[in-house]
Amino acid sequence: MAEDNVLHRLMELLADEESEVKEYVDLSLKAKDMRVRMALKTIAEDTIVHYYVVKALIEALREINVFRKRFNTTEGELSNEEIAKILLGHDKLESLVSASYLDVIDKIDVGSVKAIIKAIASEENKHEKLVELILKISGFKLKKKK
Repeated sequence: MAEDNVLHRLMELLADEESEVKEYVDLSLKAKDMRVRMALKTIAEDTIVHYYVVKALIEALREINVFRKRFNTTEGELSNEEIAKILLGHDKLESLVSASYLDVIDKIDVGSVKAIIKAIASEENKHEKLVELILKISGFKLKKKK
């Protein structure tokens, strides 16, 4: 199964990142030359981010696999109109969430975290468009954005 291979490989990468974190942190604390120390600090910080992102990706992929196994079943069907009524306002919420992510970017000084947040904000914009599409398919008139 391809998902199992991906998860296995990600777990190997997680172990690699974990050992690199320790090594780069230790080296950055021992370096005499400030330029070398700062370069090692940057690598250590990025590697810490990599470790936690890979760890989160493993958990996310596991959850997605569980969801996908359930996806072809139904758990009480709702009409498009019922779904649309539940989702009313979610397009605005997704837009606000995206703006909130972008708002914190300027307060972060770790490049890899900034890149991840930008990607998440972009996904929130995509979610906004998808909710709008669902509302349109369901016959709801969308208010024009100001």
